[in-house]
Amino acid sequence: MISQKKRWLYLGFLFIAIYGFALFFGLINEQFDRSESQIVQGVVAKKFVRHNPLPISVLEVHGDGASIYNVDVLDEISARSDIGSEISLIKKSGFLGKPWVQEKNFFQSLEHTNSIVGTFNLILFIAPVGIWLRTAWKTKQLPIGGGGLGLSLICAFLVFRFVL
Repeated sequence: MISQKKRWLYLGFLFIAIYGFALFFGLINEQFDRSESQIVQGVVAKKFVRHNPLPISVLEVHGDGASIYNVDVLDEISARSDIGSEISLIKKSGFLGKPWVQEKNFFQSLEHTNSIVGTFNLILFIAPVGIWLRTAWKTKQLPIGGGGLGLSLICAFLVFRFVL
């Protein structure tokens, strides 16, 4: 029987794994996306900083019609962008089917590195999965460990798709 203390430890680890895997899906969605780029013009409506867990500058951009985009940008781009100023965005469909936007100049500066960074992130993803499964194998808990990994990946994809 699992003690109450260990149960909370396992639940905490599962929550962190789900959140980490969801962030990983977000990276893969952008970095392996080969869909057509659509240029969207918008107006900066608001600027703020989101802590995710590190501080990230965000511009709320109002596009055509009722479209509102929260765009993660570098601090320099945020400082240059005044509220009410026009900004160009790149909108793409997403490798995993979740559309995403990025500031046009920033997108163009990073476009040629996406495959390299995506491969690096894939390697970083494989490492904890391997450790997870190796630990399950060593402790003779492979069905539970494999099931937990599968469940956390499914939950992470749902968090990525509908929450992040």
